[in-house]
Amino acid sequence: MIPILRFRARSIGLLLLFTFSAFAALHTIQLQSLRLFPLSASLEKHDALSVTTKGTLLSIKPGNTKDNQTTGVFRVEQISLKHKNYLASHRVRLLLPAQETTDQFAIGRRFELSGSLRALTLPRNPGQFSIAKTLNRRNVVADLVVFSPQDIRPLPSPSGPLNILASSAEKSRQWIASTLTNGLQNSPNVSAILRAMALGSREETPSTIEDVFRQSGSMHIFAVSGLHVGILAFILWQILKLLRLRRPTAALIIIPCLFYYALITGWRPSAVRAAIMTSIFLGGFGFYRQPRILNSLGAAALVILLYDTQQLFMPGFQLSFLVLASIAVFTPLFQRPLTKLATPDPFLPPNLISKTRRNTSAVAEKAIDVFSVSLAAWIGSAPLIFWHFNMITPVAILANCLLVPLAFAVLAVATLSILSASSGLTALSLIFNNTNWLLAKTLLAASTAFANLPGGHFYIDHSSLTPHTPHCRITILDTTAGGGAQLLEHHHSSQTVTWVIDTGDTDTYFDIVRPLLQQRSLNRIDGLILSHGDARHLGGAPDFIRELAPLAVYESPLPNTSPFYRKALESFQKQDATFNHLATSDALAPPPIDTSQDTPTLRVLFPPTDYPPAAHADDHSLVLQLHCYGWRILFMNDAGFATEKWLLDNIPNEISSDVIVKGRHASDYSGLPEFLTTVEPLVVVSTNASFPPDEKIPDEWMKILSDKNITLFDQSKTGAVDIQCHPDKLQIQSFLNSQSFTQQAP
Repeated sequence: MIPILRFRARSIGLLLLFTFSAFAALHTIQLQSLRLFPLSASLEKHDALSVTTKGTLLSIKPGNTKDNQTTGVFRVEQISLKHKNYLASHRVRLLLPAQETTDQFAIGRRFELSGSLRALTLPRNPGQFSIAKTLNRRNVVADLVVFSPQDIRPLPSPSGPLNILASSAEKSRQWIASTLTNGLQNSPNVSAILRAMALGSREETPSTIEDVFRQSGSMHIFAVSGLHVGILAFILWQILKLLRLRRPTAALIIIPCLFYYALITGWRPSAVRAAIMTSIFLGGFGFYRQPRILNSLGAAALVILLYDTQQLFMPGFQLSFLVLASIAVFTPLFQRPLTKLATPDPFLPPNLISKTRRNTSAVAEKAIDVFSVSLAAWIGSAPLIFWHFNMITPVAILANCLLVPLAFAVLAVATLSILSASSGLTALSLIFNNTNWLLAKTLLAASTAFANLPGGHFYIDHSSLTPHTPHCRITILDTTAGGGAQLLEHHHSSQTVTWVIDTGDTDTYFDIVRPLLQQRSLNRIDGLILSHGDARHLGGAPDFIRELAPLAVYESPLPNTSPFYRKALESFQKQDATFNHLATSDALAPPPIDTSQDTPTLRVLFPPTDYPPAAHADDHSLVLQLHCYGWRILFMNDAGFATEKWLLDNIPNEISSDVIVKGRHASDYSGLPEFLTTVEPLVVVSTNASFPPDEKIPDEWMKILSDKNITLFDQSKTGAVDIQCHPDKLQIQSFLNSQSFTQQAP
């Protein structure tokens, strides 16, 4: 026996080595083909290239409520640049005019498009979602921006079966979306949930709804995933079973239906993966064999990776296979001991067991089955969710026990609605839609309740697993034009004290600020400081306060007449936020963590309480100075000429700082030469927006900094800037490029 076992072990080892080598070779070839895009070098040198392209549309997605821009994936066959033609076979992301509809953009049609070819946008802040990385994993090499409908010219397209099928799928998608939401026009959120669950259309779904599904650990329910394809396969299986079709025949009917459904959903990778996995599993019935889930998973993985090796590095691929493997392995381990507790004593005669006891046992066994699957799925998904999203959702174990059956009910009723409408029974379809309204409302309410459970979800930074050396960390975020947001952290041992200065506008908060807080595992904030009443600086504050409940909110003592600021205050009052006014000579400091260490202190240098009213909110902007381990960081926010003159005239001896962090005044000069001379900074970190013009750094001011030997961190080039104050040194590092600065303590 031992020689046979050794032979088998050697064979398995050789097989694994061959598989790994083949995958590495295929992946290398695929990456090399991406690098051979003919205009890669030109895109590195230029912001954009005006080109004319010919190619085929692979996918299309209508604009969402945020940017209202239609996007798609376009396979380029030819590119014309400056009367020179380049042959290519690469994918680009297509960005169409906001007013364009998807009616003329049938998948598989050929077009000639004129527009601007741009490199994929890189994230400019830590924690920010990297669309470039995601698109690269989908073999997309650049963005093609089309500005006008006149730049879109249809070309003769082959009328083969694939194009006919794609056109049919797009029409089916539109009809299903209309059918499922018929009669629900007054419930946009419910309609958005139904479209997202049935078709994967999340463009019209508010981010707050996505958040509750994500925080309850049930995002797979909200978006089209393997769960939806599996539920569809189960529903079709039960229907065909009622028709008394044999298993091989039923499998042959279901498999093409699954791929057509994947095409209807826009050929999303998650739906395609699930269709392949389910088809391989059902294919076993075609050979009169009992399918085995682990064997089917392995075969599906090989098929998918042979087609696209990039899938291995996609979180969706990893979650799909690991979760299903975990369910297959761990579910029986939990089911057996728990089922023994629920079932009656096997030695007890059946006639002595009451009907109530039998019914109770049957219900308990079903509940144990659901719980076991949910627990096994969580064990498989938790490590990957932590690794990719810095998130742990223990509430998902219980949430999915309720939410998955509810999702099954929603999709089952949606199927009945579609079948009724296709049979001409519109009234019956409306009844099913209204039933789904109730189910979707229940699903959303339950998901919200689970998401809001204390300790149900929390964020953990990977770096927080190792002890911090004492230091202050200031992250100057690169936000939208003229906006601002800074995160201040004081790390000592395992304790962290955090302040946030401004939140940016609503989009900035959700896209930039919140992802950073989640990445840093900051589940609460000690203080939120609102520098002044500018919508671009505090527009996201209501959402910030609602989600993070800071211990205190601080603002300027001066009156603010901005209509938006008054509207924001009404929102704050509804959330029972406590406000504190800051004025000159006030100071913020956390409780002493260790008396042997310096406690960071945030001093207020401006404004005084008797400062006269000003026409611009920027003239009331708070000026703050952070003292930490002997280093001084001066936060000027959007202060301008008047504020700098007041500081020079009233407290010139207190404004000396190592670093100035500044925005730009909306209509006034800032950065006076005499102010720089008095402050004597080593470094200036400044915003530099190209629009509006007043937000741009003047060339002459850059020369002043150069003449004074002051290092400038221009955020149009650096992106976010990370400042770390240690007892022995000051370190500054940009996020987007390699600019850095280090100063040893004297």
